Amino acid sequence: MTPSRRGSTPETYWGRRLRCWVKHPGHCPHSSTYHRRELGATPIDTEGPWRLGRRRGLDGLRGVAIMLVVAAHATVPGLDEGGHVGVTAFFVLSGFLITSLLVEEREESERVAFGAFYARRALRLLPALCALVASLLAASYVLREEFVSGSDALYSSFYAGNWIRAFGGHLSALDHTWSLAIEEQFYIVWPALLVAALAWKGRRAALLVALVGVGASLVTRVVLWQVSDDPVNRVQFGTDTRSDALLVGATLALVATGRRQWVSSGLMVAVGLVGLLVVSTLHISGQMSFVWVPTLATIAAGLAVWGIAGEGYKGWLTGAAIVLIGRRSYGLYLWHVPIFAQLGTDRIPAAIPFPLQVVLLGALSWLMTVMSWRFVEQPFLRIKDGRASRAHAAKGPATDDGRGGSAALVVGGHRQ
Repeated sequence: MTPSRRGSTPETYWGRRLRCWVKHPGHCPHSSTYHRRELGATPIDTEGPWRLGRRRGLDGLRGVAIMLVVAAHATVPGLDEGGHVGVTAFFVLSGFLITSLLVEEREESERVAFGAFYARRALRLLPALCALVASLLAASYVLREEFVSGSDALYSSFYAGNWIRAFGGHLSALDHTWSLAIEEQFYIVWPALLVAALAWKGRRAALLVALVGVGASLVTRVVLWQVSDDPVNRVQFGTDTRSDALLVGATLALVATGRRQWVSSGLMVAVGLVGLLVVSTLHISGQMSFVWVPTLATIAAGLAVWGIAGEGYKGWLTGAAIVLIGRRSYGLYLWHVPIFAQLGTDRIPAAIPFPLQVVLLGALSWLMTVMSWRFVEQPFLRIKDGRASRAHAAKGPATDDGRGGSAALVVGGHRQ
């Protein structure tokens, strides 16, 4: 019988772990899973195929991402790259979640209902965005101050704002909707490419398409930095130059959905989180900031996502507070920028200390987030859930193998 960890010498124990891991990765009888089973803990099932399901850790990671973005927009000292890093983490998560859902749907029903897919996206994303745009237009009219123009509202509502910014324009209080535009453009193109690749040569073809896209996006970012007349805006806001993070997430999803479940890696999650925080604190500019920070942040976010996606993750990213922030991250992302930009500079007395300003503006942002969730997002999510339930019931109970958990994950706050 294999000696227990307590009874082994360090050399013997770790030597056996290494040899066993090389021969049987993920199934080593010397692993922590084996010892938890010996001690009577509930074993982690790694026998079945991987399914997305409800993974609180992914909500927690989204909470970390939105806090980095808010801190950067609040000009918190020491987080110069927090905005870049947080948005990049959102991209990786979005690519991972959307691709997982699409692949699972195709495996279950042998097709993807594109109409239902885009209806779900619209019901999840458009109501809160339209509420923000309408509120800013109303405030501009009532206060006789142009928080946002009609053209800004139009570009943002039709998810074209990133290209306005890529060529030097601005969207006033809606400047931050550039990232939503990139995601929506990805949602338009990627599902069709994914399904076509899967139908052509299966998962390997889809992986090839995703990996080629990652490389092409990175090369485009490097080249345009050298040749563009306005490299900062073109590289930062172009869909072609920022798609690598989305496609890295898609690549991880394609690998995950094609294998058995695996035990989560708290170490990998920790390395990814530390990487995100370290990159956020870099004080750099130029090519390093706009070309390579997104690359480093993509790698760090990918490590964290993969670690969380394994079975049994119970780290601090599953805590109630960080999960709640993550599940409300969409509304918080929408509302914090207008509040910090319009109130932080002009309307709060300079006598109020900076930390207190951040707290006050953060509290107001959270209040608007809660109101958006309660009165705008939730009603439409109930419509979305009703449509999903009816479609699921039409397939029959035999197809209920976990996608209900996936839908709950998206409803729970993922920006998809």
